[in-house]
Amino acid sequence: ILIVSDEKCSPNILCFASKGVRGEVMLHALSEKNIFIGTGSACSSSKHTHRIPQAISLPKDYYDGVIRISLGKYNKIEEVDEFLTAFKDTYIQLAKFKRN
Repeated sequence: ILIVSDEKCSPNILCFASKGVRGEVMLHALSEKNIFIGTGSACSSSKHTHRIPQAISLPKDYYDGVIRISLGKYNKIEEVDEFLTAFKDTYIQLAKFKRN
């Protein structure tokens, strides 16, 4: 997992990338567990899917694994813990099928 930080970022949005599991696949797998995330930038279009990874100098093998999590003032720490557990379990499961 690769996390890039910048002082100009929004404090309630976390964007990170995993290698070997496409963000779109993770999005669908987590939605089955009622956890809803985004992929890439909130303002991205399908024409510029690699704009954000390139802008933050993300290694190319992470480009397709970008996901975005948004938190609000009503989120609880238990929900963060639930996400972390679900993400870890799902990543381990999906990584078994990663392409070489």
